[in-house]
Amino acid sequence: MTKNEKTDPITVEVIRNSLESAVAETGVTITKLAHSLIFAECKDFSVAIFTADAELLALAQYIAAHQGGMKTNIDAVLRIIGKENLFPGDVVMTNDPYLGGLHSQDLMLIMPLFNKGQLIAFTGCVAHRTDMGGMTPGSFCPGATEIYQEAIRFPCIKLVEKGKLREDIMRIYQTNVRLPDDQIADTRAQLAALKQCEKAVTRLVDKYGVDVFLASVKQILDLSERRARIEVEKIPDGVYTYTDYTEHDGITDRDWKIQVAVEIKGSDIFVDFTGTDEQAAGFINCAPYLTIPKTWQALMYWVDPDIPKNQGLYRPFKKIYAPKGTIVNPNYPAPVSGCPCDSGGIILDAVLSALTKASPERGWATWSMAAAGVSFVGIHPETGKRFIYVNLDGLGSGGGARPFADGWLASHVESSNMRIPSVEITEKHIPIRYIRRELVTDNGGDGKFRGGPGLVCEYEILSPMVMNVWLLRQRHPAPGAAGGLAGGPCYASVTIDGQEKKLPQKAVGVSLKAGDRLTLCNYGGGGYGNPKDRDPQMIKNDLREGLISLEKARKVYGFSEEIE
Repeated sequence: MTKNEKTDPITVEVIRNSLESAVAETGVTITKLAHSLIFAECKDFSVAIFTADAELLALAQYIAAHQGGMKTNIDAVLRIIGKENLFPGDVVMTNDPYLGGLHSQDLMLIMPLFNKGQLIAFTGCVAHRTDMGGMTPGSFCPGATEIYQEAIRFPCIKLVEKGKLREDIMRIYQTNVRLPDDQIADTRAQLAALKQCEKAVTRLVDKYGVDVFLASVKQILDLSERRARIEVEKIPDGVYTYTDYTEHDGITDRDWKIQVAVEIKGSDIFVDFTGTDEQAAGFINCAPYLTIPKTWQALMYWVDPDIPKNQGLYRPFKKIYAPKGTIVNPNYPAPVSGCPCDSGGIILDAVLSALTKASPERGWATWSMAAAGVSFVGIHPETGKRFIYVNLDGLGSGGGARPFADGWLASHVESSNMRIPSVEITEKHIPIRYIRRELVTDNGGDGKFRGGPGLVCEYEILSPMVMNVWLLRQRHPAPGAAGGLAGGPCYASVTIDGQEKKLPQKAVGVSLKAGDRLTLCNYGGGGYGNPKDRDPQMIKNDLREGLISLEKARKVYGFSEEIE
């Protein structure tokens, strides 16, 4: 095709799907090559393709906040390095949350893509690392009071320059992280995957020509914008406010308020976090470039799921205002290593709850997008090698109920492609034994439609180790909606020498020995509607499946029938 020929809808759709497939295939490659459990097994990574101006273009099924954070990282690359200083074969490495992205544990590699010397796109991969240095193994640092204590940071540094790997940068990286061999292997997996993605995009451009490719890209984004705006226009104009809370920053055991006002004007959205509490001393502050994609993400859940997911879907957001010096936009150098699991999730909850006020028939009770976390650190008795394991059973929280259905059981929609760890693989690599992993009775929020229950996990410790814990939603469990009740709280306890002790929400350096046990109970999702209106048959089903107790059925739901 020549430059003057127009694209047609079929070509645009073929190019769009080809880009999505390239992203998905890149993820498969990474999974096969990665070494660490959190990367290869739990899939805490994301891939995406972007335009030359850093607009999200192809996302596939990965973590939306990761991908939105990558967009802000590429913005930083363009701002700091500049297009004129990017060349074929370059790969930029970055993980500085004050430049873009989420938190320092998420290491992003960015590759510019060229056609005959013209920058036409970027591809990127971000992966959570087992360790990025800092004061606490695993780099989740509940005791940190400034970001310097949390991790080594790479502020948009070329790791590969014109096709040549910079071994000096790799040595700096390797010297400053724990378990360096695994971290370097994971980095090489990212590099290999980005090369594969580059080849896929190159084949596509060679097939259709750069002009048709770029024209199609514009149409892909514009189409998503048009469809997203149609959805936004269905929401009644007005200002919808919501207030939620996070708890315990690792330094002080208190609550922090996150307040949001979502204004709908036709097909435009304005979001204002005025009224949110001041930044915390500890690590729960939301990195400034995470607040934006967490807000975007709420719209992704709200609109027609068939709308192609790219930057066009987010264009209805005309302004997102997060006051400086607050927990949603802290002043440098505030610590932020806990933000994706903590305040970032509460931001998403709050925006979704405000939208639920705007259109209750389309909304849901709170499906907490935050996540509890536990890490184990020690020497493996069989190998004599150090291990650091960030356990992701905290993703097994209960889903919020909807106006027409119960909440999902033990799942975490915000984390998308991530998954809770395999029991067998975990036990093979880490000296712990699962005693139980099951749904919690009476954990889902009560309502006409019940919130989903979370998981409770109990582990036996098989050798001496140190544990770190970060929890939330004890005092403020996931709220219900339209008369529904809140879900159950999150907690953790240790049993040492037969004595059970409840842990604080943030705990660092808890020493455990062989035979001790840890129990982690996730929170349940909020309920929707008055519990007295629940269908008796649904109550019977819940009782048979052990999701609620007979006592709760009688006391909360007014159930009076006999159960066989």
